[in-house]
Amino acid sequence: MSGYSFFQRASRAFNDYPHLPKVLVLFTVSGGGLAAVCHTAYADAGQNDVKKKKVVVLGTGWAGTSFLKNLKDPSYSVQVVSPRNYFAFTPLLPSVTCGTVEARSIVEPIRNIVKK
Repeated sequence: MSGYSFFQRASRAFNDYPHLPKVLVLFTVSGGGLAAVCHTAYADAGQNDVKKKKVVVLGTGWAGTSFLKNLKDPSYSVQVVSPRNYFAFTPLLPSVTCGTVEARSIVEPIRNIVKK
């Protein structure tokens, strides 16, 4: 119930201060990833009429990678924030420690995943 009250307080803050940027946070608890979508309420006079919504993906784990793979809409400007620039296929980690699989075969650069 405390999460619900947090969202109530946050929505009240956005209603009280309409000049602040609007932020919607999407997250998964078990996946270990966090995605945040930001859309500003104010406009600069010098910018183009075509505005892209900003999507910030925090982490390159299972949730962040699957979100990036399934995001096909070009109307979003995507930023990835992560301490690693690769995705590790964690179910094969025991095979790496046993020596049956090389470590480089369970790692894929995020850049390659986003291009696909």
